[in-house]
Amino acid sequence: MRFGKHLESYFAAYVKGAEIALIAVGLFFTVEAIRENTKSNLTASRSQLYESEGTVNVREFGTAASSLQSIYAHPPDSTVNPEEYCQVRLKALAADASILQARNVAELYEAFEGLPSYHDKPSPGIVQVREAYIHLSSIFGLMHSAQDYKDGGVLSADELKTWLAYSSDIGPHPLLLVTVWNWHEAGYMSREFAAAIRQRLIDDAPRNRAIIEYFYPAMLTPQFLTTLPDYR
Repeated sequence: MRFGKHLESYFAAYVKGAEIALIAVGLFFTVEAIRENTKSNLTASRSQLYESEGTVNVREFGTAASSLQSIYAHPPDSTVNPEEYCQVRLKALAADASILQARNVAELYEAFEGLPSYHDKPSPGIVQVREAYIHLSSIFGLMHSAQDYKDGGVLSADELKTWLAYSSDIGPHPLLLVTVWNWHEAGYMSREFAAAIRQRLIDDAPRNRAIIEYFYPAMLTPQFLTTLPDYR
């Protein structure tokens, strides 16, 4: 009788041990599946970022007549007058008089996207500026995606710097400042991203702060950041 109880206890312990072993094996395979799924997601996110950049490159160099490459052309360092700087960069896009009269981000946006600009057939200059604005918005979105991926562990801090370098390549172009303004007004960007872009633009060249102060002065105020969502 005692032997039977011992056998029963032994069998129960054996079954319990087998259950624990099965649970452990199941957990191992679950963890491995999650790890592989995470790797796949990271790879997919990176691929999506590079595909988006490829679209940007195709748009810039798709036709010989495109003036989009001019967004990377900076005036000589001797061009330190903010108004002159903005005029030179807009003229590179074949902007017409209605565009060149703008003295700040709101006026420039109104000149090519305001309702009056749609009353008649737009001039080639307005068409070019609209195309450049859409293009810069795409680049801006690409940079923000890189920031989000860095925060999500997809990119390292050093990798993020290479994506944010677009802002250095372009500099305080009037249309880039309009893009920042538009995203800021709509609350489309995070506080961390806005701070990073602002600092890069200020630090890249001695004249940049004066240009921003002339064309988008609100970007230099503390409220520029505090009014944006903080995702951290």
